Amino acid sequence: MPSAGSVIKCVETAAQQTALMMGKPDTTAFDTIRNDHGWMNEDLSKFIMIGDNLETDIKFGNNCGIDSVLVLSGVTNELKAEAVVLQNSKHESEGTPNYVMQRLSY
Repeated sequence: MPSAGSVIKCVETAAQQTALMMGKPDTTAFDTIRNDHGWMNEDLSKFIMIGDNLETDIKFGNNCGIDSVLVLSGVTNELKAEAVVLQNSKHESEGTPNYVMQRLSY
């Protein structure tokens, strides 16, 4: 949930517990999915992350050690994608995609 920090803080205070953050780009969700499905020993080349955001989706793929596809039909535009992929001009919070597509459709 975007901007959930204030809500999470209230719940942590009421429960007297620290919340476990599982959102992208943290790898916890990926590890949980792999564990729950018995895929912990599967080669990481069998997984791919597809998304439109360099800071969440693509960074998630990088953090998980899997390939990623940046789709330009959303948050990231072509100019930004060129800067990141071709010129390696990015902020440390951004990931680097393995592939870039204008859109994902059939």
